[in-house]
Amino acid sequence: MAIALTEGKSATVRNNKIDNNAGSTSDGINVNIAGSGGVMAIENNPVTKSGRYGICLTGVRTGSTIANFAVQGSGNVGLYTISSDVNIENVTITGNGAYGIYFQSGKGFTLRDSTIDGNGGGITYHGYATDDAVVEDNVITNNVGHGMAIALTEGKSATVRNLSLIHISEPTRL
Repeated sequence: MAIALTEGKSATVRNNKIDNNAGSTSDGINVNIAGSGGVMAIENNPVTKSGRYGICLTGVRTGSTIANFAVQGSGNVGLYTISSDVNIENVTITGNGAYGIYFQSGKGFTLRDSTIDGNGGGITYHGYATDDAVVEDNVITNNVGHGMAIALTEGKSATVRNLSLIHISEPTRL
């Protein structure tokens, strides 16, 4: 499923089941809002066996809801965000070929009440987030590479609470 919108528009993707979206460039859900982005509601969408990314989001603005879903068995990253300010809650991301969650060049992020297990890597923020990071009440287990790697611009802060890191092959970096 692919949705491309102009700047400032909103996208809602709810209550869908996406399974076996094969092909090395196939994503389970791909939402791209151009320019400075827009508000997204991505909820209750289990995604299994996507060829590339389980879910790929570009241009997520503050106030968006990304919650209550599972991503399993994607060929690359489970949840990939680009140029976004994301608040992710109650997700389970397992068995993906690369990172469970990969944040790229955006603002801040919050990850709460989630499980990231058995992926090619746990959670990483590539580039420097220009706002704060909050990671609370999560379980990150059995991932190759870093359990969690976060890089923030000067003067920003990372809050990590109630995090379980188990069977991680490389240390967590903040």
